[in-house]
Amino acid sequence: MDALTRYAMLRAQERRTTRAWEALLFREQRRVIHSPARLKAILCGRRAGKTVTAAAGLANALNDADFDEAVVYAARTRAIAKRLIWAKLHKCARDGGRTDWKFSESELTITNGKGGFLIVVGLDKPAEIEKLRGLKMRRFIGDEPATYSAILQSLYDEILEPALMDLDGDVWLMGTPGPILAGFWYQASTQAEGFGEWTPFHWTMFHNPHTPGAREYLDRVLRRKGLDESDPTIQQEYFGRWCADDSAQVYRYVPAVNDHAGLPAGYDPRKWVHTVCVDFGIVDDFAWTVEASHPHREEAFLVENGAEVGLLIDDMAAIVLRLMSGYSVHFLGGDPGGGGKALIEQWNQRYAAKTGGMLMVAVEKTEKRAAIDVYNTDLRAGRLFLCQEACAALGQEFTLLPWADSRRLKEHPSYPNNRADSALYTHRHHRAYQHALPRVEPQLTRLAPDDPTRIALEERQFSTRNESDWWNQ
Repeated sequence: MDALTRYAMLRAQERRTTRAWEALLFREQRRVIHSPARLKAILCGRRAGKTVTAAAGLANALNDADFDEAVVYAARTRAIAKRLIWAKLHKCARDGGRTDWKFSESELTITNGKGGFLIVVGLDKPAEIEKLRGLKMRRFIGDEPATYSAILQSLYDEILEPALMDLDGDVWLMGTPGPILAGFWYQASTQAEGFGEWTPFHWTMFHNPHTPGAREYLDRVLRRKGLDESDPTIQQEYFGRWCADDSAQVYRYVPAVNDHAGLPAGYDPRKWVHTVCVDFGIVDDFAWTVEASHPHREEAFLVENGAEVGLLIDDMAAIVLRLMSGYSVHFLGGDPGGGGKALIEQWNQRYAAKTGGMLMVAVEKTEKRAAIDVYNTDLRAGRLFLCQEACAALGQEFTLLPWADSRRLKEHPSYPNNRADSALYTHRHHRAYQHALPRVEPQLTRLAPDDPTRIALEERQFSTRNESDWWNQ
């Protein structure tokens, strides 16, 4: 049997196949599956059946994919993606009688017999994201986009749009609301200005016929926690509604208060006081922050913040050396956690001599929650500013980073915080609050001989002269 004959037989089998994986879908799920919209923002509460919807959407796209056409499912990490979707895709294949679908458990890929394929990826590692470059993509489904909101805009602009062009493919973003009313996911799911092309879908567990006891279950949760339905977390998790909760934001950064257009007036990188701190990262980002203040002012300015991933120690050192040569640095600190202690030692041994002998000091990491409170105090008081041209990405990270839970003791682990950590370390070691205006003595020649101020100054000068060594008088 030649290849063309086999291909024709497969296409005929596909047309005869009933998409049995759709059999148990309810109305809201079917609306998503059969909508012709290219950009779908699917907002759901917990137990609403969104992952079953995703599996059916993936199965349909894989069923239709021809040679070299890709279908992609993504979550925050590869392990989470596998746990959420892999078993459901196996079930779709069994229900639809797709014996020609070949599953690779190690690669998390499925091929459909025609050369089309599905891949499951995590978005926490650059290497995983790079797998998506160059694909001819039929469908992309991103699960729980709030957990990787910091990269969502660049993922869509730089990777998904070019990959979808050949097939005019579609994008589904589906998940629960995040705790912060900002970012790409929030804008897409609410059709904010500039996001009119996105079609929103919304339902909850109360629409799901497979969770008939949903109302009773939620009532028990509310009684146990002493809450009512208006609580922001209940609205987000169970009703799938965006609900403002300012207390969920770790850093009380307000752009209208804390953004500074360009560098401050009179800024001189050679004369102002600078603190530089880095957050070492081998798997995570290597991040750095430069905080500056005038020697006689209490306001502090973040004049540079950056982050890069996958750097070797020489690459990290090159960045630090650039900072040391470009600014008048009074303190250099590094995060000793996660292997950072060894990297600090290597810096001091190999590179410190190139900066005039300034050693890198392990930054203070204890009582982080209290340090965040101090940081927030200075943000809200208008004593700390971000120079936006150099710190736009830090401002976005501040905006999107939420607390892990209602106790507000730790940041949510699903959101990036490397830039924020480097900024926090820097501020802990910057001493702008100790700065004071220079003391200006009154001019004696302008004071009358019997003026009390003149008499006090002359007495102090006479006392100082008598106490000093004779050769300095």
